[in-house]
Amino acid sequence: MLTIHAEVLRFDNVLSSSNTGMPGVTAYAGLFEVGSLQKGENVFVSAASGAVGQLVGQFAKLNGCYVVGSAGSKEKVLL
Repeated sequence: MLTIHAEVLRFDNVLSSSNTGMPGVTAYAGLFEVGSLQKGENVFVSAASGAVGQLVGQFAKLNGCYVVGSAGSKEKVLL
C-alpha cells in the first residue's frame, strides 16, 4: 500500500495536496513513488492535456527533467 503525506508534496513550499487535489497526489505518486524520478531524466507524458498528465509534466519540469507530452488531437495540444 502506498502512503503519501501532504507535507511531501511541496516544491519550495508552493505545492501541496490541498491545492493540487487528487490529480496532484496521483501525479506525484506515479513520478516519485512508483517511477523513482531523478533530476535530469527524460519524461514522456501520454495524455498530457488531462488533469494528471498536466501535473506530471509540471512536476517533472520542476524536478529538472526534459518533458515531452502527447495528446489525442490538435485542439488538445493547443490547450
